Amino acid sequence: MSAFHQAFAEALTGDPEALAAWVQTPDLAIVAVYRNTIASALVEALEAAFPAVVAALGSDNFRQVAAAFARDHYPADPMLHDYGDGFADWLAAQDALADMDWLPDLARLDHLRLSVLNAADGVATSAEVFADLSPEALSHARARLIPAARLIQFDTTLLSVWDALLTGEGEGLERRPESETLLVRRVGEGVEVRRLDADMAAFLSVCADGGTLSGAAEVALTCDPTTDLTALFSHVLGLTCLQLSTESDPL
Repeated sequence: MSAFHQAFAEALTGDPEALAAWVQTPDLAIVAVYRNTIASALVEALEAAFPAVVAALGSDNFRQVAAAFARDHYPADPMLHDYGDGFADWLAAQDALADMDWLPDLARLDHLRLSVLNAADGVATSAEVFADLSPEALSHARARLIPAARLIQFDTTLLSVWDALLTGEGEGLERRPESETLLVRRVGEGVEVRRLDADMAAFLSVCADGGTLSGAAEVALTCDPTTDLTALFSHVLGLTCLQLSTESDPL
């Protein structure tokens, strides 16, 4: 980056005097036009990326919060389609929002939805390919989640709150103090979010971490000894979210 471009970046983030070597003092106020335009674009990007947080705070309040975040968090990439990484942690650190302790989790789910929507394409392995493997090969095989499918876990139930906010329903905003694992996956041009039963969540978590299918089955059984592994695996394959590798090393 040239000295001018570095100075211009500093001017946009609040120090117009950084451009004094190139721009006459009376003209430095013009920089504010660029700064305001960029700030507005960042707020709009955050508004599009975090719809549940917008619904929870209200549009006017959200824009104030987003503007405060954007002042100190300029995007690292000129493309704003994934802007907002770190927004959830920033929300958690705001004393003024302490009474909405669930807001950062809403932001995490919103951001994951956006990440999945923009994730690279990856072809899930078909059920037929798994069926063609010998029992030994299947046991030692590893199958990780495709890029457009991710897991996220919360300490309280959040999906019902997220859904209620996005649909504008008045009910469903009460959380329960129980762990909840969600599968967020791209389906067509949209994103599906579903709550997983404990055994399936355990199975897919092992897969996501690069473990073997036999290891995933063992953890699922530990989680729920009554689990029907055949039915569980059939259900998992029906989600078309796993990509098979028969290599000895993790993907």
